[in-house]
Amino acid sequence: MLEVFVDFDGTITDVDTFDALIRAVAGDAAWNAIDGPLLAGEITLREALARQAAAVRLSRAETLAFMEAHARVDPAFGSPAGVVVFHRPLFTGGRLRGNLKLSKATFEETLANYQKTVQNAFREVSDALIAYQRSQEFFQHQQELTQANRDAAQLAAVRYEGGVVSYLEVLYNEQQLFDTELLLAQARRDELLSVVQLYRALGGGWQ
Repeated sequence: MLEVFVDFDGTITDVDTFDALIRAVAGDAAWNAIDGPLLAGEITLREALARQAAAVRLSRAETLAFMEAHARVDPAFGSPAGVVVFHRPLFTGGRLRGNLKLSKATFEETLANYQKTVQNAFREVSDALIAYQRSQEFFQHQQELTQANRDAAQLAAVRYEGGVVSYLEVLYNEQQLFDTELLLAQARRDELLSVVQLYRALGGGWQ
């Protein structure tokens, strides 16, 4: 703790960063006029402290009123002829401003990460929905193609039995049917995988 002696003529004899005092007496504009250049590196800490001391001029009554509201008065110096001892941490204002800026920076970083997470989640869900829709469309198309090849293979078998075509045409149609059935199975697999991806994108787990 630092003991700051304030004379009753309004002079602060031990210059400290009296942010609260300056704001209470001179107002926020005066405080910003000193704090802004200090943070910007336009003035040194010594110059800032000197400006703060010059900005605060209190009468005896104003000093006592402020101390009663914001400080602890040492009974040993309570006489009008003495001084008031103002107990406050050294450079509290700077530390509090630093903590405030750190808290704001942490909040902004957390908010940015949250917004990024939400955007990624929406994008993943959108991509999963599109993939599921396309896999469904491809599976339905493959079903139709497989059924058409199945019908063609059956027709070729009937024509072969009737002696209209050779067995080579039967083999060809059966090969076509086998290829489309294989693609149909793969399409069904892709459709199921897209459902899983959509479920995960919506927040589901594996269990």
